[in-house]
Amino acid sequence: MNFKSKKIVPVILAVLTLFITACQSSDTTQPQQSSNTPAKTEASSPKESETNRPEASPKTSTSPRVLNVGITNAASNFAAYTSFESVQWGLSSLMFDTLYKVDMDANYEKFLAESVTTDDNQTFIIKLKEALWTDNTPITSDDAIYTIYLYANPVVNSTQSQYFSVIEGLNSTGRLDEGKTDIPGIKKIDDRTFSVTTQFPVSTNYFLGNIGCNLRPLPKHIFEKFDLENLASNNFNISPDVTSGAYKLKKYEVDQYIQFVPNELYYQGAPQLDELNFKILTASNIAVQIQSGEIDFNINGIGNINIDDYDSLKDLPNAVLHVKEAVQCQLLEINTDIFEDAKVRQAISLAINRDLIVQQVLKGMGAPIYNPFSPSAKFNNDAVKPEYDKEKAKALLEEANFDFNKEYIFIVPTGNQKREQAGEVITQNLTEIGIKVVIEKYDFATSTQKAKNGDYAFFIRSTGPSEDNPISGFKGLYGTGGGNNISNISDSVLDELFEKALHEQDDSKQADIISDIQLRLQEIGSPSVGIYAESQLQAVNKRAVNIRIANSSPIIIANAFEWTVKEE
Repeated sequence: MNFKSKKIVPVILAVLTLFITACQSSDTTQPQQSSNTPAKTEASSPKESETNRPEASPKTSTSPRVLNVGITNAASNFAAYTSFESVQWGLSSLMFDTLYKVDMDANYEKFLAESVTTDDNQTFIIKLKEALWTDNTPITSDDAIYTIYLYANPVVNSTQSQYFSVIEGLNSTGRLDEGKTDIPGIKKIDDRTFSVTTQFPVSTNYFLGNIGCNLRPLPKHIFEKFDLENLASNNFNISPDVTSGAYKLKKYEVDQYIQFVPNELYYQGAPQLDELNFKILTASNIAVQIQSGEIDFNINGIGNINIDDYDSLKDLPNAVLHVKEAVQCQLLEINTDIFEDAKVRQAISLAINRDLIVQQVLKGMGAPIYNPFSPSAKFNNDAVKPEYDKEKAKALLEEANFDFNKEYIFIVPTGNQKREQAGEVITQNLTEIGIKVVIEKYDFATSTQKAKNGDYAFFIRSTGPSEDNPISGFKGLYGTGGGNNISNISDSVLDELFEKALHEQDDSKQADIISDIQLRLQEIGSPSVGIYAESQLQAVNKRAVNIRIANSSPIIIANAFEWTVKEE
């Protein structure tokens, strides 16, 4: 049967980041400045009101078409097989397409997939569009199948495996068990067609949201030459030179900008831009350069503007300011190898004055959160709401025989000024109940790596499961061995609830299980404590065309191949 596209809430990917080095070109030219005057799933087009839609005229001017975009962090690399870092995942998506992406109407929109069909919601037939890698080699089902095997390979550090755990032959973390080399649920049909069989029937919504939106084919003819045990250090992650997406990496100037140029072989047609630059700036400098016209827009999630800059941006002659609902969640990660006692983790959550953070740090433009969901998310369980209570927090620490003499490291990434300020409030809150906290601030890449290595007691980051289809994201954060489980929590009851939710096809019953997961997290002292969700400001220069207005960076970036500028 064919799929009609299903409405979903935009997928929010977790994540975090910063760049280490490298460029594909020795060209030292600076990025151009903007020229300003101060399932067969059929997706519908973006909402008119949420995308600045004036048509770009055919290019007649000899001046280059350039867009400059503001982001607050770079990424440690451009690895297309992992999504631990949101900037890394977002920018690598310019170079590597998935089968599906989420559009502005909250539908699944076909990219590399020409069609997906099923007769039983267990075996899905995927046909790829005719497309080429940038080295003029066809993109085939062999590439897609190879990529699934790469995700599933235990020696590859890929967070993507968590989205594929339902495939026949893979374990609960989406990987092959030791000694296994074959995935019986994956079969090649022809050069552009393959099948995926799941362990049990799954909804089309689940299949497209997890496998469709997370399968990002890699060039087999390139990767099969690599040593997968050392893939993380391969230069391809820094300078990918055979890609499928709308843009190619031209240059990266360390901690300054990343420069892209169009992929002339792109299967949806080469982008109209001549150059696309991402400038790495502080949030306050993004606001300044929006005003000056040096950058054309910011991207919510990876290039947030401080809410303090609202007044200075709301009436600009050259740009339009949009205010988006608070959905990006900031979570406090608690290292369970250090804080093993559930009472200690519960005390930490009770000690945090979320309302104070929202009122004083966010100036009221946000909301306190208690789960890894924004307050408006349909799966958010309002019953899970630990109230601010210092005395109860102190009592729990005493009951747990907490060591009040030890100092605990709190890793706070730089770049997001409001998050840094929230880190200061959290530190004060924990100090008031007797926990000695030492803040250590690092750039995003260093912070993320320290968190991955477990070199922290507390770590604040922006992440969370999909707000509409959260099971795989939940497993990744809290499931034993999950790809995003940096807190190292392991709870058999949670693992059982994840599996139960995956098997449940009734939406209302699945929602009940997701509520139970949140209650269980409260019972065991959640290792990812919800802190706040911040309202987001997106400013777009009036010369920029087809820029999506959204609070999710993947949705904004998804149509980057359509971005262009008005002709002067």
